[in-house]
Amino acid sequence: MSYISFKVIAETRYLQTVRICGNHYLLGDWDPNASLQLSTTNTTYPEWIHESKIQIDPSMSKVIY
Repeated sequence: MSYISFKVIAETRYLQTVRICGNHYLLGDWDPNASLQLSTTNTTYPEWIHESKIQIDPSMSKVIY
C-alpha cells in the first residue's frame, strides 16, 4: 500500500473548499462530488492538505485541483 499526500497553497473565500480529483476511482474518476477534500486550519491556511493510505500507482494517475 502506498502513502499519498497532497499539499496545495490556495487562497479561498469563506466556506469554499479545495478538492483533488483524478483519473482513478480513489481520486473520484473525474467526478468532483467523489473527489478527495483537502483540509486546512486557522494556523496552516492557505495551505490545504490531504493524507491517506491508498493503493495507487502515482505514475499512472492524473489529478487536478
